Amino acid sequence: MRLHEWECVHVCVWECVWECVHVCIWECVCVYIWEFVCVHMECVCAYGSVCMCAYGSVCVWLCAHVTDGQIITHFVISCFWVSGNPFQAGSGDLAVVSLDTLASTRTFDRLRSAETLPYDMVVFDEAHKLSATVEGRGTKTLRYQLAEALAGCAAPDSSYCGLSWRCRHLLLLTATPHMGKDSPYHHLWRLLDPYAFATGEALRRFPPAARARHFIRRTKEEMVDLAGRPLYRERRCNTCSYHLTPSEQALYDATTDYLDGTFSRVFDNRGAAKLALGVFQRRLASSCWALLRSFDRRIERLERAAADLQTGETTLPELAREGRRVDVRTDYFDAHGADDDYQEGKQHEAHEDFEAEVLGAMVAATIEDLQAEVEKLRALRRMAEQVIDAGNEAKFVKLREVLEDGVRDETAPREKVPEKWLVFTEHRDTLEYLVRRLEGLGYAGHIAQMHGGMDWREREEQVEHFRRPDGARFCIATDAAGEGINL
Repeated sequence: MRLHEWECVHVCVWECVWECVHVCIWECVCVYIWEFVCVHMECVCAYGSVCMCAYGSVCVWLCAHVTDGQIITHFVISCFWVSGNPFQAGSGDLAVVSLDTLASTRTFDRLRSAETLPYDMVVFDEAHKLSATVEGRGTKTLRYQLAEALAGCAAPDSSYCGLSWRCRHLLLLTATPHMGKDSPYHHLWRLLDPYAFATGEALRRFPPAARARHFIRRTKEEMVDLAGRPLYRERRCNTCSYHLTPSEQALYDATTDYLDGTFSRVFDNRGAAKLALGVFQRRLASSCWALLRSFDRRIERLERAAADLQTGETTLPELAREGRRVDVRTDYFDAHGADDDYQEGKQHEAHEDFEAEVLGAMVAATIEDLQAEVEKLRALRRMAEQVIDAGNEAKFVKLREVLEDGVRDETAPREKVPEKWLVFTEHRDTLEYLVRRLEGLGYAGHIAQMHGGMDWREREEQVEHFRRPDGARFCIATDAAGEGINL
């Protein structure tokens, strides 16, 4: 197995010079764009009124920086605004709006109100999320339909038709390379000019030299300062291999046997059963503690179902139907990114809902079958507990070696600020496990943590704790926590 989930990175600060144009900026460093927008807001608003559409956590970061020393009136739209029309004339030159909030019917109705003046420029962050395709039956996400409306090319049957104006300038930002599929790529170009790029064939025939009017591509390697020095430090990537201990391998094999037998009966589709199996195996690959917590949740679900059967509140056929309604045809992690994991106003991450559904799926012929499965799970839980109690989980041992080698770096200058470590993990259970283990090694008070269940104020406090030279040495974070965080 590979230590691919916990990745240690260095942090640097940069500057950028950028000119505002009507383009799609692809595979560039989008934080540079936002930095420029914040520092040179007068230049941006010289184009007139500006509407910035981003995800919730990025909106918070933008507003914190836009207000720093700026005199431009602005407002933030979130799910918490109550009444009135925040888009009406006189509300300000700049709107920073959560993309999903703007996509709601209630908010968009304010945007297409007669009292709302047209915006001169609209900026979409994470533009690759504006996905659409003509493959198969053809699909357009609500986010894409929203972008169509602002670009002036909404379909008559769109949820966002009826907007009487279109923005003069449209800026699409993304640092995510496209997947190589023609249709989604063409649909982004279509937003820039729905007439010139009406079809995929029109985009293919468009002269490459002429595309430069609409498209800027900058890779990290190309980014330099005014003196020609690279903006990014050299990245050195290492894969740290490790081998499971005999007890971990036994737990892995026993868990796989249990899951393979259980979920092949729950789901009629073999592919769905394998996908459900993958959810548990991913948690085991993350940490034994994450797997143990999965066992706990499934035991709780089965015991609750057995109790409901005994009291007559449910029946076995109803349980079977409920289990088969679970949609696991698509892996959540394949279909969603980290920015989808953050749920505004909620105390957990979105992928936890998907995992909870999978954990709850069941099929049993009798109450005795449920009780027998509970006993199997308790036996597996005891195996996981023994691995954890032994304190030598192979993956953590390897991580500790890497961290301690950096902490004891004898070649570092004495005046150098102590090296800081940023550790990403997929699951919040593993995050909590890592914090406990590191605190047990004597780093209590030197650990910051961030996850999608925190609101932006809590995350900002943790960022500041990590950023200070005398603050936290380690930051443990889930991917969802990385959205809108600038270190």
